[in-house]
Parts: sequence; C-alpha cells; structure tokens
Amino acid sequence: MKMPIVLLLIMVVAHISCHSVEPADIVDDVEPEIEANLKIELDEHTLNEMWLKISISDTLTDNRIKFYRDDSLDKEMRLSGLDTILHYEGLPQSTMYSWKGILLKEDKIVDSTIVNFGTRVFELVENINFRDTLLTGDLPYDSKITDVFVENYNSIWVAGSFEVDEGANKRVTRGYAHWNGADWEFREFRYYNPEFGQDTVSTIILDFDGYKDKLYALSAFNLLEYRNGEFVEIASQAVAFRKFSFIHMEVLSPNDIYMCGSQGLFCHFDGIDFKLIETNNELYLHSISANKETGRVFVCGYTGNFESSTIYEYDGSTLSTLWDVSTDEWGMGKVTALFHKGRFLYVGGDEYFYEYRLDKREEGFRRVGLKFSGHIMDIYGEDEGNILAVSNNGRVYNYNYASWWYTVQNGYYEVYYSVHRKGKRVCVGGINHYYFNPRATMLLGEGS
Repeated sequence: MKMPIVLLLIMVVAHISCHSVEPADIVDDVEPEIEANLKIELDEHTLNEMWLKISISDTLTDNRIKFYRDDSLDKEMRLSGLDTILHYEGLPQSTMYSWKGILLKEDKIVDSTIVNFGTRVFELVENINFRDTLLTGDLPYDSKITDVFVENYNSIWVAGSFEVDEGANKRVTRGYAHWNGADWEFREFRYYNPEFGQDTVSTIILDFDGYKDKLYALSAFNLLEYRNGEFVEIASQAVAFRKFSFIHMEVLSPNDIYMCGSQGLFCHFDGIDFKLIETNNELYLHSISANKETGRVFVCGYTGNFESSTIYEYDGSTLSTLWDVSTDEWGMGKVTALFHKGRFLYVGGDEYFYEYRLDKREEGFRRVGLKFSGHIMDIYGEDEGNILAVSNNGRVYNYNYASWWYTVQNGYYEVYYSVHRKGKRVCVGGINHYYFNPRATMLLGEGS
C-alpha cells in the first residue's frame, strides 16, 4: 500500500521540528551522556554598559552556543576555551533584560540557562553646582595649582606655583595662596634644597588634622605646620634620607603623619622624628590614604616605565602587598590615586576605577563605573558612599556605590590635580594648557 504524499510530508516536518533548538524547546531534549553545564554571569555593569561572562564547565569539541536577548537571537558562537566575555554598550540605564543561552553539540542540546541582568539604576546622591570661579582671574596668569584644601566655607588653601607681579617689572614666585572669602593672599614658601645647595620654592601638598584643627604642608624634603600666619618647618628628612623626595602625605594627628615619595620612600612622623618604613623597592610612591578609625594606611606607586603598579597596606607594624597590578589588568599598569574611607578603599588609574571592601576582602578589587579616556588624579569624599574624583582630561566624577556620572566635563585642556570638600563647599584645582599658555584653573562648587 502506498503512503499518501501529503501524510509523508507531515511526518517529515514533525520529525524535523523535534530537533529544533529554538527557546521554546529548552526543556527535554538534553543528551544525558554529555555532561557540561552552561553558565551566564554578570561580570560588570554601568549605567549604559554590561559585561556578561559565558562559561561552560567542560571543554566540548564542536560546541555551539545560541545566545538570546529578550527572546531574540543575539548571536551564535563557539568557545575555544571554557569562557568568554560579551560586552554590550549604548544601553539605556535602569533597564532589565532576559538572557538565554543554549549549549549544543552536533545540533543536540547539552544544557540551557535563563538569567535576568540589567544596567545600573541611576541614583543621584546630590547635585553639585560647579562654576568657573572668578577667583581664577585673580590668580597670576602663568601659575599652577597642584593641591586644594577647603578649611571652611570662606577659607580655601591652594598650593602650587604663582608668579606674582609686584610692579616695576619685578615678579616673585609664591608657593601657596589663601582665599579668605573676598581676596587672594599669596605667601612665600622656600626651603633649603641640599641637592642644589640653595633655597628653592617648592610645590607643596596640604593636609589638615581634623582632630586638632592644624594645617600641614609637605615640600620635597620638609614637613611644615601653619603657625601664626606662616608655615614653620617642624622636621626635615634631607639629612636622614638624602636623595629621596616627598610626594604625598596623610595627617591623622600631630604625632601620627604618614608620607610617601620617590625611590620607594614611605615613612612615619611621630611628632619628633621620622621613621623609615622599608618597602624594598624603588617605586614612585605618589598617593597615600589612611583612616584613624580603621588604623589602616594604604599607599600606591608605579614603576618608571608604567608597566606595573603596587598597592601596599600598613597596619602600624607590618607592611603587606595588597595588589600587584599588571599591564593586563590596567592597560598601562599605572595606579594614579587611592582613597580610604570607612569600609572602602577606592583606587583610580588609567581608564578604570576600582573599589575594595575591607569587610569583604575575599571579593578582591572590583572594577566599577565607567571606562575613562584619561586617568584619575585625585579622589576624596567625606562619606564612603559619596565620592568625588578628578581626572587629567577636565572631568569631575561623582560615585555613590552603584553609579558614576560626570559632574563637570571641561575638555582636554584642563588637567585637574586635586579635589577637596568641607560640607557643601567643593573645590577643584589644576592647570589649563589652552594654546600652550598654562594658567591656574579652579572650580568652586556648592553641594546639595
């Protein structure tokens, strides 16, 4: 008896449909003799980007993965190893997606999974209204701001180099300035440089002891305290360490000050003498942050060729390596700033920003937020969940655990070296290289 042609076609179509690998069939057609699990994980996400990690538990020859976003086929791929990262950008913020993956071998389903991941939710902690302050116009034209410090609403200290015109074709270099709410006051700052055998104007770093209300300054070789209207030297490392120069400091109290510098210099001042803390390296240690409540000190630096960086942790007695950062992790391998507050250590560098939780050390350093086009120069925050950061390409960022956003974006002529705040008052300082005529640039902000 001959089978009707129509019935034969129906049976063939039915047979083919049983081997379909569309999402509707992710249930029963799994080959039991092949053991491999498919996993989709959220590697990182920002307001507009997502990184998804696709992995399988065992290597399968001739594997194929069909990947769906919201029931639409997104891509088909093969894994040469056990995992890969898929990067999605230009996504709308605060948006959730359904991601489906089907693992096949020779067109037979081995495993499948469905997860829901989305972009970060935008959460504005505060609105900081910055303006290009008119104060900049009162600064000498070819000047440079390297550090800013907000003592109170009408008292802002600025360190750098200021060529002040005193008339009669006489110009003098001043090392720091003070804004009293109405006018600039320029102060002379000189120290004896044993390398040149003469007094030298130095670029200084400022810090403030919030417990004793004392202001300190750091030059290349000296530690100074502000007394009776001027900075007075209280200690010098020129004799003790000779060739090393200070770069950054952290003041916890008058007898608890940490400093770092060139050639792996890391030391502590106890109110009387410097104590050298051995790092056994020649890194350019340029950023230091400590917290009185946690008793922890963090310092970072990089090699002269920028190929690697190291972050150290000091607990008052033992110095340990917290993270060796390679070029694979950081592009150029350069850590440029760090800041410790509460449970968090924030780290900035070329292109990326990381956070490290002291109460969840097993999680390690986690990349958060945006991929930067430049690198972070300074980080500061009065609260661990409301952080400000400035970059070398004219940007001011605000971070609140989950979200990054640009507060200011002034372009590549602006290089911001420092950010500081006291209450609502926020100050950013740096230099403008417009048409190769450098001048000091400063932003004054008002937080909500």
